[in-house]
Amino acid sequence: MQHKIFSPNDLWTFHATGNPFAFFAPIHYELLSPVALIGVKPEYHFMVVAQTFPNHTIIYDGPDMVEAQDVHKRYNDGKEYCTSYIRKCCPTLPKNSFHLIQPRNTRQIFVAPGEDKSKRCLLFGECGSPLLNRPRIMREETSGRILQMTRENAPTLFVALLDIGKRVVFEGTAKNPAGHFCVEEFVWDGTEIQREIVKRYDWEIRTHGIAVVDGMADLEKIARL
Repeated sequence: MQHKIFSPNDLWTFHATGNPFAFFAPIHYELLSPVALIGVKPEYHFMVVAQTFPNHTIIYDGPDMVEAQDVHKRYNDGKEYCTSYIRKCCPTLPKNSFHLIQPRNTRQIFVAPGEDKSKRCLLFGECGSPLLNRPRIMREETSGRILQMTRENAPTLFVALLDIGKRVVFEGTAKNPAGHFCVEEFVWDGTEIQREIVKRYDWEIRTHGIAVVDGMADLEKIARL
């Protein structure tokens, strides 16, 4: 199992000392129950992110700063403008060396040492794009297991357990400043979290082959495109 953190606004933090365990938590503790670590030490890592507005693609995620700089340089060679950046990220749990425990009838999650060579991902995520106005989770479209989630607002923080190909999907419940309903999707591909923001109409066509619109006025707009 791997551990990934996706938080463009750096809203997840690690605390080396706690009461009594080290823990991960949002910046504002009261939003979620802390994820406590029992005998497991996380590792800092570096991420190279390619900017393809409105989406960002992770092209390197690992513990080596020199390698991150090399990936960043290779990606931008020959480009007029720099289109990627390097981030020193909140530490993550070492691959395949932890498992999860949740006491019955509680929301508390503990991380304990132990081998887990499954292809799953423990994701600490953030849905906070300004392109999603008043976001809510699309539970009927979310195939990953949500372990914890803050109140649906902007930003929304969540903890999810994902098998390969499973996803967490949010939708804007009101039009954004550009006049669109948008969807934000997080998918685990076995290596990285692929996050994409698309118009709701385009996402439904791609995912289901049919899009739901509000009425004839929307159909007339589409016909003029």
